[in-house]
Amino acid sequence: MRILVVDDDQYILDLLTYLLTREGHSVVTAHDGQQALAYFRVEKADLVISEVDLPKLGGYELCEMVKESGPVLFIFLSERASEEDILKGFEVGADDYIAKPFSPRILMARVEAVARRIAAPVEEISRGRLEVGELALDASRLEVRGPRGSVRLSPTEFEILHTLASNKGVVVAEERLGELVWGPEGRGKAGLVKSHIDQIRQKIEPDPNVPRYLLTVPGVGYAIAPLRPISSEPSDQELGRGLSVLGSSDTGSS
Repeated sequence: MRILVVDDDQYILDLLTYLLTREGHSVVTAHDGQQALAYFRVEKADLVISEVDLPKLGGYELCEMVKESGPVLFIFLSERASEEDILKGFEVGADDYIAKPFSPRILMARVEAVARRIAAPVEEISRGRLEVGELALDASRLEVRGPRGSVRLSPTEFEILHTLASNKGVVVAEERLGELVWGPEGRGKAGLVKSHIDQIRQKIEPDPNVPRYLLTVPGVGYAIAPLRPISSEPSDQELGRGLSVLGSSDTGSS
């Protein structure tokens, strides 16, 4: 991948350049948000790794501007690690959020996880459009058409929704969903999965507080409504009629 690394700490830039180029990636660096945006507009990138607190143009603003240009992957690597900071990162479109200090091995595992999405783009997985009830997923544009019109999702958001739509009528266990999207390192990413689910609902649901399509099955996981809207907390009878469970021990879709 071509990766743009943005940080005002030269040590971090040098460390990430070493780690990423060692794995065969092409790296360009920037010391502030404006410089990063200028580089990106000229040379583009498959992935941006950025601090939140940047001179001249903040990381959140940089992420929004980069995401407006198309399906680019974005990871925050930041000293700001409160729950509010992390949720804000996902709100502006980040695909992952890693707190400093960080483990180089975990960072590289997460980079390689998004690299797999570049190697096997969701367009090839979907082979066109996928329709589930009132929702139509367009992989070529990372868009979903529904009652709220056409909305663009981030690559990670689209992959989560596509995974659930491909398993229509099945409750995908939370741990299994993380594994399907991020690979083995996705196990245990319950908070990350929930944050992305919340962002998807904000974009596609008529009322995000009362989901009609992207359902939570308490204590189990998530599902796309099979044929008709059901409540966010379906009864045992509803589950028995329409939904089975895809857990962490399963290997494929039903």
